[in-house]
This record gives sequence, structure tokens and C-alpha cells, in this order.
Amino acid sequence: MRDFAPTAVVSTFHLAGQAVGELRRRGVTDAPSIVVITEMVAHAMWLGGGADLYCCISEPIARRVRTATGADAIGPGPLVDPRFRRDPDARRTALAAGDDATVLVSTGSWGMGDILETVAALAAAPGVRPVALCGRNARLRRRVAAVPGATALGWRDDMPALLAGAAVVVDNAGGSMCMEALAAGVPVVEYRPIAGHGVPVARALVGHGLVTGVADAAALVRAVDVLRRPGPRRSVQVEHGSALFHADPAAEIARWLEQHRG
Repeated sequence: MRDFAPTAVVSTFHLAGQAVGELRRRGVTDAPSIVVITEMVAHAMWLGGGADLYCCISEPIARRVRTATGADAIGPGPLVDPRFRRDPDARRTALAAGDDATVLVSTGSWGMGDILETVAALAAAPGVRPVALCGRNARLRRRVAAVPGATALGWRDDMPALLAGAAVVVDNAGGSMCMEALAAGVPVVEYRPIAGHGVPVARALVGHGLVTGVADAAALVRAVDVLRRPGPRRSVQVEHGSALFHADPAAEIARWLEQHRG
């Protein structure tokens, strides 16, 4: 931090934002701290670093953050790589051509959650091909690969292409993968969210109509079967997700910095 002498520090992970706050308290840097909250719930770990600006997924979240911290907060939408944005017409054409079988099962970089049960339920469903993203969990990858009809993938850096070929994403945390799917126009089903932040984040996503929440394996299969095909339920959910991306978070952060520089 001393060597680089940044104009500002932007954190996209809550512990990083707290670390920057501690460095500022110790006098290591006086650079503005900007925290990009990547989830639908601004829990205490996001707000513990005393940032100057919080960049949130939505304006309602930004209002709650301003009330809780007294700091500036904006809500331009999720911060997602532009490569994930896909032409909705291309997605509809692919589905109409029958490209509706692949269901990505997201487990995060650590490969966490009740994944085997999820994959087994999907693999047993007619016309569904589950592809589990096992991250860096080699043991999970081996166990998923043993499930008939399932595909197990390790850590990947071609996620835009994988999402482009998916009909539905099954998620259990509501984090970056979920936002990338919404950007790509792929409907998301939240199932058995992980403990801790996963439960309230999944609840918030369902409450905002951005994802479908299900409670058991039978409901999971039914939701996937409906959402993987063109129809009103899929269209509404995809439209709600696309509406989140109404501004460029990077541009809004740069604008805030320009206004507050000096």
C-alpha cells in the first residue's frame, strides 16, 4: 500500500474492505476506501471497514447502507464482466432450437454445499444434463463424476462460454455466479443455500423476484423443468434479472471519485 500510493482502494470482498479500514486507522494510507457489495444483503462484515463509499446492487440496499453507516452509497447494479452479457434474442433462438438440457450447478470456488444430492436429483430428471462446477474441490469433482448422467468440472476461467450454453443455473449462495447468470439472461434456482450468508442472500433474491427458491429435490426438478424452456415464468425472471443492470458500477465509482477528489 505504501509503495503503490493508490488514489483509491476498491474492495470487492468484505474482509478486504475491513483490512483497508484497519490500514487507514493505522495511518498506512489515507486513500478513499470504496467497498463493492456483491450480495443482495449488506451484512455487518461488508460494513465493518468504515468505507467512504459503498457500491450496491440496488438503490434500496444503498439506502439501508447509508442509514446504517452514514457514508455515501450508490446502487448502480451488480459489477459483472461485460463478457457475460448476452443478446436475449440469441438466448431465445438457442432455446427454441432445443438447447435446453444443460443445467449448471454452482458450488463456488471451494465446492461447498449439498451438491451430490442436487446433482443426483437433476441427473434422474428426463432431458436434464447437470454440469457441476466443483471449483477447487477435487474430492467433490471425483464424487460428482461418478453420478450417471452428470458432468463434473474443476476450476474454470471460461465461465462466459459455459453460461452461454446453459439453460438454467442451480445456485446455493447468491454470490458472483448468480449475478453472472442474471447478466447472461440465464434463470437461477436457489436450492439448499449454504450456512451463514447464503440463507439471507437467497431469501433476498427470492423476495426481489430475481430467482426461484425451492425447498426440496422434487420442487427443484419441477422448477428446472419449467425454467429451462421458453415461457412466461422464465421470461419474467430473466427480465427482472436484466433490470438490475441499469448503470455501469465502474463508471459510477469513477464519477464519485472525480466529485470527491482533493
